[in-house]
Amino acid sequence: MGHQSEDHSVVADFPLILDQEEWNSLAGYAEKLTREVLAAEGELLCRPDLHKILGLPESICRVLRKCAPEKIATGAARVMRFDFHFTPEGWRISEVNADVPGGFIEASGFVELMAEYYSDHSIPPNPAEAYEDAIAVAAGEGGAIGLVHATAHCDDRQVMQYLAKGFSEGACNQLS
Repeated sequence: MGHQSEDHSVVADFPLILDQEEWNSLAGYAEKLTREVLAAEGELLCRPDLHKILGLPESICRVLRKCAPEKIATGAARVMRFDFHFTPEGWRISEVNADVPGGFIEASGFVELMAEYYSDHSIPPNPAEAYEDAIAVAAGEGGAIGLVHATAHCDDRQVMQYLAKGFSEGACNQLS
């Protein structure tokens, strides 16, 4: 869930508490959806005949034709955030954010702050720490890490600052 819409906070003032089975179910959905997104990306790179059928702009088609599937980096740290919503029909997804770094602060720092008041419940794994670890592994021993964000979006800058703080506080001090 994003933390702001225009000038209004959209973070709930209460935690969403799920039992372990429900959490595992949602995590499984996210993993399956990730595989589907990656498969769709691969298909678009291997099948230029689909570009026009899908109505992609020619500028995008040109870029996709230049991307060879075998040159896609493997093992690089990549994030996809799936927005699940509970409805009368069960869990539904509204979107996947595969191109923006949002959600780390809400899913990490905010969760840890709320956990203090709900000590009888466990918190899910910290996604910011997992992302920082994956970046460190992708960079390799002694590799430099640089964080970049879209300058037009102040919330992207906040996320990069949050991750940079995590790098500086953690064992990995490779940030440049």
